[in-house]
This record gives sequence, structure tokens and C-alpha cells, in this order.
Amino acid sequence: MSTIEQHTAERTESAGRPQRLLLATDGGLAGVAAIRWIAERAAGRVMEVEAVRVLPGDGPDLTGAAAARMVDANGTMTEVRDLLHHLAPTVAVRTEVLTGDAVRTLQRRAEHADLVVVGTNRGARGIPHLVASFATRLADGCTRPMVVVPRGWIPSSGPVVLGAQGDGSDDGAIEFATAEAAALGRHLVLVHAWRLAALAAPSGSVDLDRDAVEHAESDRLSELSDRIRIRHPDLRVAPVLDQDDPVRALVAASKGAALMVLGTHGLTAVDRLLLSSVSRELLERPACPIVVVPAAVETV
Repeated sequence: MSTIEQHTAERTESAGRPQRLLLATDGGLAGVAAIRWIAERAAGRVMEVEAVRVLPGDGPDLTGAAAARMVDANGTMTEVRDLLHHLAPTVAVRTEVLTGDAVRTLQRRAEHADLVVVGTNRGARGIPHLVASFATRLADGCTRPMVVVPRGWIPSSGPVVLGAQGDGSDDGAIEFATAEAAALGRHLVLVHAWRLAALAAPSGSVDLDRDAVEHAESDRLSELSDRIRIRHPDLRVAPVLDQDDPVRALVAASKGAALMVLGTHGLTAVDRLLLSSVSRELLERPACPIVVVPAAVETV
């Protein structure tokens, strides 16, 4: 059984229980966008949401300013619960306020979720930032699929965009994207971007066979498209082969998209420090909701 077939079987087995979402929010405008996205997703799905806010600190402190912050945070989470109930009355919601390091605390809590949802104040038209956003730092070590919703998000009738290599490390992302496209009734834009690496000989000359490399990449994309069509015959798949920087290719393909799905391709923390991560760059300035699916994750 292939990895994609295994993920499909696991999704079928779990279809009888609600999908568990973890909403990470501080009650701000970015969190409201995430709530609206959850409500839109709730149509036709059985879901339960755990909304969590994390305050800094080593443990509960019921005195002074810390106690006041806890009271304020609980009030904010009540508002979050009420808004979710208003926008998605069929979704079961519970809220909790925790203390500790926000990123590590939420990553641990995410291990019990099917999907993590977080909003971000950064968007496609913002200026570049030197410091990684909270959403990006949370995604770096998250072991579950995670969606980042930009603050200005509005629903779109566009396609689901999948950035895929088809090398086996992103099978979870492929299955997630195909399931989302089918559920939304949208077509799937399958983007495979590649850059030709120059292999210099000792003499300094460059020995490249561009046609051979392009043919090989085209074959890989065609094989992946065929695999998806076989498993999802009713799904319209639009493959896009682009010899360009992956970030530029995906940004161009995602204009007007309902959702973008990316795999992490098994990058470790050290890899992400040394290499340019496509998912990280896109998460910093999302034009649409972006789902990052870790390598080898079970999607539901």
C-alpha cells in the first residue's frame, strides 16, 4: 500500500468522529480571521474546536497584575467562544487559558489535534520582516497540519493550490490538498517548480543538459498528476511546471486561491536554519490561507 493509499484509509476510518481543531488565538483581529475561516470550513463537516490562549509565565499566579491578565484573558476567550457559536452553531467549542512559552505550549497541545489554526497580522502586501512571525515559529516544530490565515482574509471561489515535489516526502500534503479540493468542489492546481543547478567542471566549464532535466521534471509532474487522477477521478487537476524560484511560482499560482497547501519535505530544525524554506517564506507573507503539512503526517 502506498503512503497516499494509507492516508486515504486512515481518513476513512476516522470519518466517524468529529475533526479536532486547535485554534491558537489572543483574541485579536488575526484571530477573528481564523475564526471566520473555521466557520466557513464547518459547512458540511462535523468539527470540534479547542480555542487556546497562552499567557507568559511559569504557572498560574492569582495575585496582582498576573491575576488581572488571567481574568482579562478568560473574558477574551469567552468572546471567542461566543463568536464561534454565532458563526458556526453546530461546532462544539471549548476554551482554555494556559501559561508558559506560547510556541512550545501550543506545539504540545497540537499533538492531539487534526488541524491547527492560527491567524497572522502579516499579509502579501506587507513589508519584509527580519523577525519570524509567531505563526511561522509555531509551524516550524508543529507535528500536525497547520493553517495560517491572514488577517484580511475573505472567502474565495478560487482553486486549491498544491506545491508538491512528488518525492514521497509530501504525500501527506498531497492527500490533504486533494481532500480539501474535493470537499470544496474546486479544482486542484498542482505546482511543481524547479531550478536548474549549474554543475561546474574543474575547468570551470558548465556541463548542463537543460532539455534532459526539464523532461525529467515534466515526467515527475505527469506521474504525480496521474496518481491523483486515478485516486480522485472526479477531481479536476491542473498541473503547472515552472522553471522558477518556487516562492515566486507559488505566489503567482495562488492569486485568488481558496487555499494553498505545502509539505515540509522532512526539513529538520537545522535544515531550516541553513536552507531557505519555501513554506517559511510563504508563511511570512501569505496571500491566502496556507496549510503546512509535516512530512509523514497522518491527515484527517
